[in-house]
Amino acid sequence: MNTDRWFDDVALASEINSYLHHASPADYEKTVKRRAGAEGHGVIVTAYTPKMIVEDPQQVIEDLRRAYRRAQERPRPNIVAVPRGTRYRAAS
Repeated sequence: MNTDRWFDDVALASEINSYLHHASPADYEKTVKRRAGAEGHGVIVTAYTPKMIVEDPQQVIEDLRRAYRRAQERPRPNIVAVPRGTRYRAAS
């Protein structure tokens, strides 16, 4: 999953979804599928638009804090985050 911010200690992802990058139906569907896949593996995902961040940054921060606390309350899923462009190889 491509994410804008990853909190590895609790497997929490935060995305900034701009209209520019999600303007087409295909782009939007790809985003929804990616999010559903991550959530299906136990990752908690938050999403904000640039406008939300600019117009109400305090609300975004509060939402992120709540999501982080919620992530802390459940067992961390067995997810490994790797930098973009890196191939992950499971240990033998």
